[in-house]
Amino acid sequence: MTNKMTRNEILDVAGKFYRPETITEREIAFARYMMKYEREACAMVCDKLASNWHEKHHPLECARQIRARGQA
Repeated sequence: MTNKMTRNEILDVAGKFYRPETITEREIAFARYMMKYEREACAMVCDKLASNWHEKHHPLECARQIRARGQA
């Protein structure tokens, strides 16, 4: 997967909630915005860990904290 999601990848995700033939350009734009927002929020988790780096803040800890965001 590239850093930027393709239109087909976005449609694949949106297709889990809408019928593909009914997805509008506005819904695609909203999905892109939300994915950008979430990526930035995840990057901020990693930035915070990096600023307090020591033995226990392994990259896997960053992944764990990102996944925990969905559990709140």
